[in-house]
Amino acid sequence: MRFISYIAAVLFIAASAYADTVKIAFLASDKLNPSNAAIFNGARDAFKELGSRFDKNFELVYVSADQSPQKQINQVNNLFLNQYGGAIIYAVHGTQKELSKLIPKLRESGFFMASVGAEIPDSQCVYHVGTDSDLFAQYLEREITILGSGRLKEVLCYFHSLSGSKKLSLSDKAEIEKLIYPHIQFDQFEKIFKPFGPYKMVEMAHYAIYSQENKVEILRYDNYGEVFFSPEILASMAPIPNDSDRRFAICLGALPQLDFYLKTRQLDAVIFDDYYGWGYYGARALAEKIIEGTDAENPKRLLRPLLAKPSTAKSFADDWVRWLK
Repeated sequence: MRFISYIAAVLFIAASAYADTVKIAFLASDKLNPSNAAIFNGARDAFKELGSRFDKNFELVYVSADQSPQKQINQVNNLFLNQYGGAIIYAVHGTQKELSKLIPKLRESGFFMASVGAEIPDSQCVYHVGTDSDLFAQYLEREITILGSGRLKEVLCYFHSLSGSKKLSLSDKAEIEKLIYPHIQFDQFEKIFKPFGPYKMVEMAHYAIYSQENKVEILRYDNYGEVFFSPEILASMAPIPNDSDRRFAICLGALPQLDFYLKTRQLDAVIFDDYYGWGYYGARALAEKIIEGTDAENPKRLLRPLLAKPSTAKSFADDWVRWLK
């Protein structure tokens, strides 16, 4: 029975290139973060353009893993059963090892996948679109240097976690790797922040709560900077308290509502990814492989990180309007 099911799946995939409608899954990391919506819309727009070129109707379906590694693995396993002709995946942290085994098996059967965000090692995805992490780290290091103006004594690193406030140290490497994913690698993190040691690293759900509970301690800092490693920490939209000793506040990753923090100069810089571009370029390469059997000359495309500042707040807001339309 398993062999018969396998043959049926192969026949379906072989026929998908000739069908009038090609069903593609976008395997999102979650359904709540607007970055996933921007990826989806980039892919959707690319498929619309390619529909005329290939005389096909590409049906893009949003499938959320809700940040669950096991759920995403199950979704990949079920792609055959749900009759998809291909998939774009934004991998949840913790799935890479299993996906590197699953995706090559799918490719052997003629089922192709493209990855966006963090690369899945040895996965044999037909294409990968992400952000150049070396440039991302360079942007961060440069902004810290410029905004610190040579007076910086300490950097406070804030990470998003729904489990409440928790202090971290460099010995918590596995935890930190998860919290800085997919922007930079641990060795890049260590290189940037170790010169400011001892420095503070804290997991938190919302900065508004943490800053209120620790306002006396924060007021004691002199010539310090704050780096938010997820925009989710600021999702409550509560103002960042004024402090003349704070040299800067930088956020890695973006949400549309960060426009408020940029316009009011509560954030000095936002370094983020071209989410729309991830989806757009991933979809083009995937469609060309499914329909034409064409392999990209270079199977990996790393985009430059994007940088927003108070002076470019309008451009930042305009990008999100375009990405989420």
